[in-house]
Amino acid sequence: EEKFNLHQNATRYLIHVDDIFDVFNHYKETFENKIINIAYPQRFSLLEIVAGLENYLNQKAFYTLINEGDSYQVEIENILLEFFTFQNKETYLKKIIQKSL
Repeated sequence: EEKFNLHQNATRYLIHVDDIFDVFNHYKETFENKIINIAYPQRFSLLEIVAGLENYLNQKAFYTLINEGDSYQVEIENILLEFFTFQNKETYLKKIIQKSL
């Protein structure tokens, strides 16, 4: 098995393409003429993402945790907070993985 380095300090904002479409269709009448960030409002660590993939594939990933990576804040519009209100972080990650693989 090939091993990879996993940056333990790195986080990412995720969103499935279906949700981009749903957000746009649901809120298109209220969008203003400005740039907005469309993403699930909580960050996922790379370790959470890999663990989600391991669970879905029922296979252990071979990696070395390294003390690197970056975590950043993205301003999320209130409409997205409302859109994702009923989807907890773990469930949303499972949904993305199931739809993507």
